[in-house]
Amino acid sequence: MKMEYVLITGATSGIGYALAKIFYEEGESLILVGRNEQKLQDTKEMLLSLKEQLHQEVIVICQDLNQENAAQKVYEEVKAHNLSVKILVNNAGAGYVGQFVEEDIEEIVQQMHLNMVSLTVLTRYFAEEMKKKGTGKILNVAST
Repeated sequence: MKMEYVLITGATSGIGYALAKIFYEEGESLILVGRNEQKLQDTKEMLLSLKEQLHQEVIVICQDLNQENAAQKVYEEVKAHNLSVKILVNNAGAGYVGQFVEEDIEEIVQQMHLNMVSLTVLTRYFAEEMKKKGTGKILNVAST
């Protein structure tokens, strides 16, 4: 039987980090997505140190979901390694505090890619696969 994974975006801090720990402790294999390679490796090492593995894996994908086509690149990397995602956790996100008219336009566009475009593209790709398999779950995380 093919191993199935929980894919978590924004997995190196906050809610994503906590969810990665919970899923790993529950025996799930993980695909962790984040923009900082060192933080991804640190998170992977922390998880692997929690308990003896029982056929679990932790795979990291370094990708900045602020960037155009980033979600497609994540999906393509998952497919290139022939991995099966049973749970998608769209956790990566960012916000801005302050006067909207003072925020840099490029920052606004990057936040839109992260908070809307990447989330939607990842959901579309993995939901299609889940539909074909007849099983799967998607958790979209939001916070203030």
